[in-house]
Amino acid sequence: CTALSGSWFSIDSRNFPTAVGSGGAGAIATAAFNPYAVTAARQLPFEFFLIALVTTVAFLWFVLIYRDSPPTPPSAEEPSAERTLRVSTNESLKAMATDFNVIILLFCFALDGYGFGLILVTSILTDIGYGQHEADLVIAAASIGSLSSMVFAPVADRLKRRDERWPVWLMQICQGLSFLSTLALSLVLRPGMFYLILFFFFLIGVTTSAAAPFLLELIAEITYPAPESLSAGVALTVFGLATFGFVQLSQVMKDDVPKGGNAYNSFFWLQNVLFLLSVFLLTFVFKADLKRTDCAHQADKEEEHSL
Repeated sequence: CTALSGSWFSIDSRNFPTAVGSGGAGAIATAAFNPYAVTAARQLPFEFFLIALVTTVAFLWFVLIYRDSPPTPPSAEEPSAERTLRVSTNESLKAMATDFNVIILLFCFALDGYGFGLILVTSILTDIGYGQHEADLVIAAASIGSLSSMVFAPVADRLKRRDERWPVWLMQICQGLSFLSTLALSLVLRPGMFYLILFFFFLIGVTTSAAAPFLLELIAEITYPAPESLSAGVALTVFGLATFGFVQLSQVMKDDVPKGGNAYNSFFWLQNVLFLLSVFLLTFVFKADLKRTDCAHQADKEEEHSL
């Protein structure tokens, strides 16, 4: 999505299309569809058929309408970007692996995807006495919260026109709120506190999803001139591997005898520490080298001089 955003939109209008492409609407559709589409195991084949049908239609539609770039470049940066020497995939990956700023953003993205939290919802709530209906409501609440990315992203684009560092500041704010939300959730994961659990899962959906497009765009910025599709692919791969790893780790750390009614108590406190660490790294260590934005400014200056 960052590659298409970079081709079709100007430098100060990319957070919103990246947010749309990050899948918030798909998360809502999943949360609303699954509890009603599948109420028994025998209905699973029909759901898989519907998913395959929708995916096929979407693929064919995409093939028919897809274009690499608009007829007219959206900004002076695009002709400049074409003249920029793009580095090879191996060189790009090596640069990402040795850039501590990229590693910080990937670490934050692994947490902010929060896929492991939603995967564990049913197991967590069952352990403290809730049923599948409550788990479905919590997943739906977190998924609805994920639409926040499409609310905050255009705000970030508007603020970026005033100061190009606004997306960085908003990301730091979102990361701090994510830490506070997970901390609060750890304290209310008890029987008889369902509505607080529902609220804080919703809040986690809001804060983590709001940060996602900022993170993707920043990774594209600081890894430039590496292809945006490569940086996004690396980020999404790290997210997938982290989700798998966190789910497995949660089972290793799960208490045989729940402490205070929450078998995942130790895992949640580890999660809190990791979120706090991400806030510290973003605030005091991370340095935003906005290479792609600098390229756009340079292109604007070249255009002015040529007039």
